[in-house]
Amino acid sequence: YVVLDEPTASLDFGNQGRVMQEIRRLAAEGLGVLFTTHDPNQALRHADRIMMIRDGQAIASGPAAELLTPGRLQQLYSVPIETVRDENGGIAFLPG
Repeated sequence: YVVLDEPTASLDFGNQGRVMQEIRRLAAEGLGVLFTTHDPNQALRHADRIMMIRDGQAIASGPAAELLTPGRLQQLYSVPIETVRDENGGIAFLPG
């Protein structure tokens, strides 16, 4: 197993992508990877399963694609959430 606490903190945009791609590569090779992030887009794109924690309490746990919704993110971060969609059906979340 590999445990990473906010592995992309303080990295520029390009290096964030490189680190996250490496995390996915390790997982694809069968290594268990646990990482923390404050970026729901990283979780959506690179995690299979997530746990959403607010004030020290788990508020949701399960498949990233199912749990990462505007409503749950609004509950987690206490801000309106905007969903952006691309032409291929991909989504990203922005604080509103």
